[in-house]
Amino acid sequence: MTLIAPHKRNRVKLKNWGCRGKVALWPVYFGIVDLHKERKTKMEYTAVIKRSGEWWIGRIEEVPGVNCQEPTREELRRSLAETLSEALGFNRQDALAAAGDDYYEEKVAIA
Repeated sequence: MTLIAPHKRNRVKLKNWGCRGKVALWPVYFGIVDLHKERKTKMEYTAVIKRSGEWWIGRIEEVPGVNCQEPTREELRRSLAETLSEALGFNRQDALAAAGDDYYEEKVAIA
């Protein structure tokens, strides 16, 4: 059975869901199947961190606009990770919205 989703990138093979070959989207809605599982690879970014008086300030080199300020270095690292994750999610949503319905996703690697 194939789980049909709006885009080609979201097609997932499912077995033994009791649907007898019919389309079933309920596993996705209830979080049983993660359509973006292959995207959960660990990516590394560079944080530029500096102490300024009583505060730690930092920014992510590779992503403009991701900067934070916290009282401790560990809190700053957590805050940068959360802010980076949110920024990447927003960028992804914007890119998909701009692409419309008929698009392809391809990996791009740099050295």
